[in-house]
Amino acid sequence: ALSGYITGLCLSSGMPIALSILIGLLTGLVIGLINGYIIVLFRIPPFIATLGMMYIVKGIVFVLSEGKPIFPLPDAFNSIAQRNVFGVPFTVYIAALILIVGHFVLNHTAFGRSVMAIGGNEAAANTSGIDIKKIKIITYMITSMLSALAGILMASRLSSASAGAGDGWEMIIIAAVIIGGTSLFGGSGSILGTLIGAALMTVL
Repeated sequence: ALSGYITGLCLSSGMPIALSILIGLLTGLVIGLINGYIIVLFRIPPFIATLGMMYIVKGIVFVLSEGKPIFPLPDAFNSIAQRNVFGVPFTVYIAALILIVGHFVLNHTAFGRSVMAIGGNEAAANTSGIDIKKIKIITYMITSMLSALAGILMASRLSSASAGAGDGWEMIIIAAVIIGGTSLFGGSGSILGTLIGAALMTVL
């Protein structure tokens, strides 16, 4: 919601589309950085820290918007999520690209193996020389930036930036990830499993 709304603010002020989207993505990146540092430095349970940050961010976007959506947005921006390519929504291609990159990173890179190792056994990962704090912070930044992208695409699809975007999605998303085989305790799961879980939740 916040990233979509900030992108909308930038667009309404006359900024170029690419720069507006970049600012929206950077907003997500900063939130992820703050989340990561809070969790790593103060050892607050991740679920509590991210849930608390969600309410803080919701408060910020409602103060910024005063409950009023931003519309209309430029047609060129709206066309990003509204257009079809070969009969398939363009957002599906974006999701597929993220899925492929995420699957590759998680399964075929040192960073991805470090993420899985930390989730499986943090003490063992630390003993093997993995920089746990750095990996955790980067992971939260990536996750938050992808959430920001989702908010920006939603604003594009709806032709408006709303403070209420994504309300109530958090538990649905957690359920989809768990249905896809990811353990709440970490160390197991896959991007493809999450895709299946999300598809099942959508069909249901």
